[in-house]
Amino acid sequence: MEQQQDRAESKPSAIQTYLCCFGHNVSIVCERESDCQISPKDAYLHIKSLWLELKDSQPEIATYLETINQN
Repeated sequence: MEQQQDRAESKPSAIQTYLCCFGHNVSIVCERESDCQISPKDAYLHIKSLWLELKDSQPEIATYLETINQN
């Protein structure tokens, strides 16, 4: 019982970690685009790639985000 509770508590922090990493990477891409190091199209494609990678590698995050969007 205690192990289940630990897993339940660790899921939100794992999701938060993944989302923070995603946000950090998106921020870097946006900064590079703002500094004219990459084109807006390249920035978009890179962010899209990061999103798909996040979504595909962590199904629980996709489920979590869908839950948020429904509220």
